[in-house]
Amino acid sequence: ADITNGFTRAVTISAVDANTKTIVSTVTWQQTLQRAGTVTLTTRLTNWRTTTATQADQIAIDVSGATIGGSGNSYLRGIEIANTGSTAAIIDRMTVSWTKPNQNIKEIKMEDVVAWSNNGPGAPTGTQSSGTELDIQNTTIPAGEDDFEINHIRMTGNASGDTFTIIFQFTDGSTKQVTLSPPS
Repeated sequence: ADITNGFTRAVTISAVDANTKTIVSTVTWQQTLQRAGTVTLTTRLTNWRTTTATQADQIAIDVSGATIGGSGNSYLRGIEIANTGSTAAIIDRMTVSWTKPNQNIKEIKMEDVVAWSNNGPGAPTGTQSSGTELDIQNTTIPAGEDDFEINHIRMTGNASGDTFTIIFQFTDGSTKQVTLSPPS
């Protein structure tokens, strides 16, 4: 705070986060004997040189071991996810698309937990067609995890010869996409 020619200025700086500060400057003065004047200016300053990594930026997806198998060749298996970041990444939604007509997705299981199924958990319910966004049970990939497994993506029919595209949407809104054509 300082006083100059009858004007008193007070400046307050507070942290919003590590890279953002809020600055409030208030100037007061005596306009007349009965009335004081005041003006306040509020602004934010941001360290624009920092880059903020998204959850998707720290995720690597390995499909080199992916295969089609299981009962009636209806299971896509062998997808591994690694989180190379220093914070957890949380998958909020998945969109699975495939090329073979006349079949639907029935279940997604990750790390031995059903994340989405046609009869719950997740939404929408019922088997779903190619390209439907699935609101899965939020699935956390811990920081530093290097072998997080998608146990299976189960289809209603034979998935041999299909090409799959999977879009992972994280809780921060970022996305990661992978396309694969696994052998049977």
